[in-house]
Amino acid sequence: NYEIQMFVLLCCYIGYIVAINHLIISDGAMLGSVQDNLDRVIQQYFVDKNGERVFDDYGFHGIKINYNEASNELLASETCYIDDKDDLCNNPQRFCVEQLQYDTKGRVIWQSYLDKNRVVVEKKDGVYFYSKLKIGYNESDKPDNLTMYNLSGNILKRIKYSYNPNGSLHDSSFHEVKISRNGQIERKSRSDENSVHKIKYIHDNHGVLICQEYLDENGNPQEDSNSYSKICYSYNDSGILIEQAFYNFKKSETHPIYKICFSTIAENIS
Repeated sequence: NYEIQMFVLLCCYIGYIVAINHLIISDGAMLGSVQDNLDRVIQQYFVDKNGERVFDDYGFHGIKINYNEASNELLASETCYIDDKDDLCNNPQRFCVEQLQYDTKGRVIWQSYLDKNRVVVEKKDGVYFYSKLKIGYNESDKPDNLTMYNLSGNILKRIKYSYNPNGSLHDSSFHEVKISRNGQIERKSRSDENSVHKIKYIHDNHGVLICQEYLDENGNPQEDSNSYSKICYSYNDSGILIEQAFYNFKKSETHPIYKICFSTIAENIS
């Protein structure tokens, strides 16, 4: 669901190296890992049910993780993408090496992208191409803003996050940044690749995502690129997602135009 996608997106942005950052993989595929003598993961890759190394549905196979050996740190200094022969390769996002820089708290504050020849390149992320990512944090050490830079060092885009008092994600908003001729930064609201300006997340008392709403710059309902303005999630007593309901505010605020029931096939009810 979208909460998982957002979590993976955030993990990918802030260099959270615990797994390859893709969920939809080949039939029966799973992750294989290699660890060093300090019990650090140094390599991960996809294997099929027969143990053969495979690529996922996005064209990714695996990663090799390098650390700062001088200090035996547990924080990765860079992640390199590899093919099924363990050779460095440029991934479908057009880069091979992701270099990480940390602050004194051990938080990733910069990410840079290089090709397999270690030349700085621009990572393809939806409709945006950027070579550096700066991550800012709030007082609770949660990432609250991401800033993307191109090869010329100009700011392309900012994503801002706000959180509820319990730490759950409240909303994310998207901003394009324009540099004026006199060098001043002009901030302007901008829809993301999904054609919305803000995504608001609603959780239940247990912190489980039950709804996400799409809003424009004025806080009004807005359609995304699929004509949805709201997505609601239903769970069974075990907390397993069993249904997604998609709404369009122009048609009805209370009756979904589309449903996905995970025990059955998708049903169009418009």
